[in-house]
Amino acid sequence: MKDYFDFERDFGELIRKEREEAGMPLKTLADVIGVSEMALSRYERGKRELPLDTAEILSNEFGYSVPELLAKYGHYDDYIPAWFNGDVGKWEAYKKLLAEEDQKGDRFIKYLTASGYTITNNKDGFFTVVFPDGKKANATAEELLNIAEKANEHINELLAQLRPKLKKIK
Repeated sequence: MKDYFDFERDFGELIRKEREEAGMPLKTLADVIGVSEMALSRYERGKRELPLDTAEILSNEFGYSVPELLAKYGHYDDYIPAWFNGDVGKWEAYKKLLAEEDQKGDRFIKYLTASGYTITNNKDGFFTVVFPDGKKANATAEELLNIAEKANEHINELLAQLRPKLKKIK
């Protein structure tokens, strides 16, 4: 089974092929996606960690999703089934968590971090949560997103209760 390091190398090569096929200079694509020329060059050569959201942006630039671009070059079965047991729904849930992290999950993750928890993205569809006492648990992106949504609801309820009290203090 190929791992994430293989993915970074293979995917970088696919992006380079797509960019060259389109006749797009390295600088142009780097500017479009908001990274330096050096960073993009290192992504293409598999010499720099490639965040999954950046992989999605790069593939979208050429009209594909990550799975579609992998499939175009015969790499789909090397990664998606191995990471998500062939379940594209799990892949989509994983992407959804990453996309919504700044909205719903960000406050939850900040809360957990401030409370002594650590969350690590394992880049295989799972996150490891390390509790303040050192115990660990794994959660899928979908599970973590569901927890984040419930936590945000609870935080909003608490804020609603606090607002009248804060107004009295002023």
